[in-house]
Amino acid sequence: MKIENSINNLRAVLLAEPTQKNMKTDSPFLAEATRKNMAMLSEKNSINTGFSIEYDYYKKLGEENKVFDAYKQLVDLIAEIKDKTNYTKPIEDQIVDAYALIKSKYEIKANHNQLFVESLKNKTLDCDTMAFVIIALANELKQKDSRWNDLGTVSISRHVLLNYRGIYIDNGYKPSVEDYMNAPFNLNPRNAKELLSNVTPSDKTPLLFLLNVGNAYAEKKMYTEAITGYTNALKIAPKDVLTLNNLGLVYADMGYANRDRAYTEKAINCFKDVLKEDPYDKEALHNLASVYIDMGNYFQEINQFDEALNWYGESLKINDRDSTALFNIGMIDFKKGDIDGAKKMFEEVIFIDPKSERAQYMLGYSLFTKGDLDLAIRVFENVLKINPKKANTWYMLAEIYNKKGNISKEKEFIRKALDIDPRHKGALKLQNALK
Repeated sequence: MKIENSINNLRAVLLAEPTQKNMKTDSPFLAEATRKNMAMLSEKNSINTGFSIEYDYYKKLGEENKVFDAYKQLVDLIAEIKDKTNYTKPIEDQIVDAYALIKSKYEIKANHNQLFVESLKNKTLDCDTMAFVIIALANELKQKDSRWNDLGTVSISRHVLLNYRGIYIDNGYKPSVEDYMNAPFNLNPRNAKELLSNVTPSDKTPLLFLLNVGNAYAEKKMYTEAITGYTNALKIAPKDVLTLNNLGLVYADMGYANRDRAYTEKAINCFKDVLKEDPYDKEALHNLASVYIDMGNYFQEINQFDEALNWYGESLKINDRDSTALFNIGMIDFKKGDIDGAKKMFEEVIFIDPKSERAQYMLGYSLFTKGDLDLAIRVFENVLKINPKKANTWYMLAEIYNKKGNISKEKEFIRKALDIDPRHKGALKLQNALK
């Protein structure tokens, strides 16, 4: 991306989306403290993050252009590192090389009371600003080498370290358990298992630590432990949307796996709590709709169609163009014998997503069931344009030509179905009937 475009994008973000409400930037000290906290949250650590935190402070001084000048400097630095990185090297060597290039341009010193923008302006970086730059770099380089995605930050008392799968890239320093207990830290969930086994949470454990305990256990599907981590995090920050969303996902998985309505209700409540804070939170809306769909699917599987329709209806209240909900409603209509209703639903899904293979297939099957064979042929031909390797579609064409009395076409499509699936029961049955 050209620097000019990057600067314009940052400017648009900062002007359109003010700094988060809980980010206090009334003084250099508060802005710097907030930025240090964000430097530890590697999953949200982008080039824009650090500058958005400090933007309000500089704007009050009428010096917001300093933010854009520093941003351009950082973009230039990352572009140079991207160009000079040897992606065939081990990832540890790539990181060390990046460190060396940064250190050749910036003096490394303790800037504990200096803003990020001022650090860049003065060509100095301290431990957390260096970690911030490296993580921002990782967000760019992971597109070239996915191993950069495993890089995380670890914060201990008065120091921030980089960690790659348990390897500390900071003069071999290895933090103690006490370091973890007395300071907030964040690391990539893929690294978490190397460290969490040595740490016991306490009442004083910070939010980010507890959140990552939950994330690490959730990734391993150890849901009871994950719930404990998230619940403890919410004791510190009851309205933290990331924790609420993640806890909701765990409850949703447990509810669906165990067919337990109580867990599902807890999941729904978590997502609704997020939406109380931000009615437009995309993740919470998506998660809530997914829970409704999953519950609808469950009740459809056990043929409780009215209950299933209620759940799909809840999903459509969030997004009336939810193709999954509409398709599943069509399937219920079909199972209930309302072929016209099913046909209407499948057509609506295709209008939203013309390449929906399953909607095209079920529309063709609905037309076949109604006896509209010529139109069914056209629809099944569309399905084959999307996926020519679907044996069922070739079989359905064979069935149609059987009903039309066109034996040569029937044989042709039976053969094509069996070429893909030699054991296809329907195609074998038609083939045996022709003997």
